[in-house]
Amino acid sequence: MCRRARVLDRCPKNVLIDAGHFEQALNDYVENTSDSMKDAFDKALRQQVHQKHDGFRLILEVLSECEDDDGMTRGEFLKGIRLRSRNYVSASLTAHLDQLQQEARGAVIRFDSSSGKFVFDNPFYRVYALIRFAKHRPLVDDMNQEISMVAKLTLEMWGKHKGDVLY
Repeated sequence: MCRRARVLDRCPKNVLIDAGHFEQALNDYVENTSDSMKDAFDKALRQQVHQKHDGFRLILEVLSECEDDDGMTRGEFLKGIRLRSRNYVSASLTAHLDQLQQEARGAVIRFDSSSGKFVFDNPFYRVYALIRFAKHRPLVDDMNQEISMVAKLTLEMWGKHKGDVLY
């Protein structure tokens, strides 16, 4: 993000890093992320036949936006997916959740039997998913110029690790 704002060293004064810098940095991250993570998501999102709903994408988007890191139950998935695609059927959800746990689909999620919830197999997958799917949502709301949930979450995570980042 700093590189995109042309901050290459410590600055004697505050530098404003805006949503444009942030969006460019997110795009850079997705493009330069590890091949194994990118390959896992490419497998997960690959469509073999044209379907009415892009179930794999819907599941991963909904899971990435889950408010708690504890994952989601089948019922929570169905509720979140139907907000985006009303006619999505529960049989499709079951099949898609099962497939996303298999290596053929990148094994990006797993079922935690102790909680009864599905979670990303790797905690970095959630951040990657948020960033990857952000390309399909605006980061800045034109109505009130607020940074979206994806941007806020990522900035908060970044700020916890880099205390001197200004936003």
